[in-house]
Amino acid sequence: MNILSYYHQNRKKIWTVIMAIIILIIAIQAINGIVENKKNKKDISNNTINANQYKNNLNINILLSEEDVQKQEELIIDQFLRYCNANKIEEAYDLLTKTCKEQLFPTIDIFKVNYMNQYFLETKLYKKQYYLENTYLITLYQDALSTGSISTGTIQDYFTIEKENNDIKLNICNYIGDKGINRNKTEDFLTVKVIKKHVYKDYEQYEMQVTNLTYNTILLDSQEDTKTMYLEGKNNVKYYSLSHEILKENLIIKPKATVSLFIKYNKEYNSNQTVKQLVFSDIILDYEQYQQSTKKNDYQDRKTITITL
Repeated sequence: MNILSYYHQNRKKIWTVIMAIIILIIAIQAINGIVENKKNKKDISNNTINANQYKNNLNINILLSEEDVQKQEELIIDQFLRYCNANKIEEAYDLLTKTCKEQLFPTIDIFKVNYMNQYFLETKLYKKQYYLENTYLITLYQDALSTGSISTGTIQDYFTIEKENNDIKLNICNYIGDKGINRNKTEDFLTVKVIKKHVYKDYEQYEMQVTNLTYNTILLDSQEDTKTMYLEGKNNVKYYSLSHEILKENLIIKPKATVSLFIKYNKEYNSNQTVKQLVFSDIILDYEQYQQSTKKNDYQDRKTITITL
């Protein structure tokens, strides 16, 4: 009763205080909104965003400053994807490493057709997840607000950050990077020089030169078996070549000739799985004689060569 009595006696003062508090709250919210709006306008006018905004994919068409990218190398991924969304093809292409261009997109027109036209005919949102060392798993998905349609389809890719002449660059499309090897092995019939390897998410490609030291035509592998060209790692783990992709004609080496080869091996990217050696275990020393054999499995003049890596 005392409370009701106090309320009736002082209700004007009470409501005056309540209204004052409400007005104060509204005023504070309005001031904060004005400040935030000015900040956003400033960001837009500078065509940049801060490091926290990109993580939530806000304003995906707004580009990052070069200074931000230099300070936080991971931001080059966001910059590249924003260039793609803004259809800034030259700027996006310029962020790729030299080897990525050589391997996948030798010209900007090829990049436009095989990458931009494949993935960025419409705005894409993205998610970025750390994978291994300097490599990130990138998931692209449709921006329903900009397209007006809903799609559950996503595209996954692996991007790797590299330093190139003190500049931060990218490898994309599951290309991790290259590594020089420069190891060779000579037997009395053959010299094999392993120059470098190109590492992809799902396989490794080895570049090599092979020289025939004999006066017979040599077949580097008979392809009678899929497990005769391989890499060997720790505990004798073998990573076999993707021999079905290799034309036999490319494995034929004329007398005293040198050929360049690019052979893929079924080794998924993992920095903890090292390779000790590269092996050719079914080399045919006289290809003409081998061709004349009615039962090629019975041909005996075969050799193995092992290159320590």
